[in-house]
Amino acid sequence: MSAKLKLNCRNCGRFFYRYKIRIRAGFCTRRCGSKYQSKMGKIRIKCAICNKQLIKSKSRVKRNNRTYCSKKCCGRGMSKYRSGKNSPAWQGGKTAEGHRIKHSLPYYNWRARVFKRDDYTCQICGERGGKLDADHIKPFSLFPKLRLSLGNGRTLCVLCHRQTETYGEGSIKTMKEMMEGKWPIKLDYLK
Repeated sequence: MSAKLKLNCRNCGRFFYRYKIRIRAGFCTRRCGSKYQSKMGKIRIKCAICNKQLIKSKSRVKRNNRTYCSKKCCGRGMSKYRSGKNSPAWQGGKTAEGHRIKHSLPYYNWRARVFKRDDYTCQICGERGGKLDADHIKPFSLFPKLRLSLGNGRTLCVLCHRQTETYGEGSIKTMKEMMEGKWPIKLDYLK
């Protein structure tokens, strides 16, 4: 085992002994280390939401560009500064538009008309009733003018809908295939 070294505490000045492998910050106790941190790096700032005066360590303020006095203010700040265009997941507002359309009365009416036209029957497997989806034959995201067109809709059960080429992320693949002229479905009647 290695010999102990005699060190001087950076906070209180007392001498103490530590093994060479245990030397970290140079304090005799954790309490001395905490006191040293509280003395050295504190600054006065305001809460980003309520403007309450705070005393925080320099390192914490430097790390975060905003500082909050409580969890409540932090939650308000996160919703204010990290939502909409400030969010790292922002995609130019397309989610908001799609959500707004899919929760509108014209969209609900379009779904009902598609289900009624197809007699509540899956157009692939023939199952009647159950859990049904109104599928857009030409993808919702790629053809905005056909979103509420009755000719662009078909009734599918959930299982058949998940197996279509345009389900979920498949619409991106479909778009690439369409641009290359490889899309296998003929939809001349939708023009």
